Amino acid sequence: MMISPEGYIESEIKGKSKEEILRKIRGLKQDIGRLRNQIENGSIEDIVIEPSPETQLMCVREYLRRAILEYEAAGGEYHMSNKEKKVAAFDEDLKKIVSVTFEYGGFFSGTECRKVYFDGNTIKTEREFYNGAFDNGEELFLHIDKDGFLEDFGSIHIGEWKHSYYDPDILDGTQWHLTIEYVDGRKREYGGSNAFPYNFGRLLEVMEMEECAL
Repeated sequence: MMISPEGYIESEIKGKSKEEILRKIRGLKQDIGRLRNQIENGSIEDIVIEPSPETQLMCVREYLRRAILEYEAAGGEYHMSNKEKKVAAFDEDLKKIVSVTFEYGGFFSGTECRKVYFDGNTIKTEREFYNGAFDNGEELFLHIDKDGFLEDFGSIHIGEWKHSYYDPDILDGTQWHLTIEYVDGRKREYGGSNAFPYNFGRLLEVMEMEECAL
């Protein structure tokens, strides 16, 4: 059973020395890595537990954030790892995004390439369809603006992703490619074939796309 962030800090962090808090921080970071790997690589039987690994991950992230604050309040100087710096750099660039292009689909379901870009604070889209995919006429992003979209996009934690996810043992199946463009012309790209980041479903939600049928 998970406890609240407040309960965790009170029971595991308060009253501890800087060195003890730092050990807790390292343990939380290991827990986050373990949960991500479990979601990405585990079987269905492995992940049908309560609370779900996704919920556990959300809680442990908050434990870590608050533990770092307590460590610094106790006089510690927290140094981010290279992975954490990568995540921080991605998050700092969120407001600089000018477009997000997501190509997703496969042999059986067809493929859509959906581009989201902005006119002021209004969301605009461009869509292309391949291999039998089609536009069902549904209007998109009716109740969200640029700021809301970027906030949701940031909640995916894409900065933690690898750039490539591939399963060589599956033919056909589902392929995907994500391109993020920034105001200064930079791009970040991620993609895969029949393999996905631990929270890929959240990207589908934010892009308002349905999961492909395999």
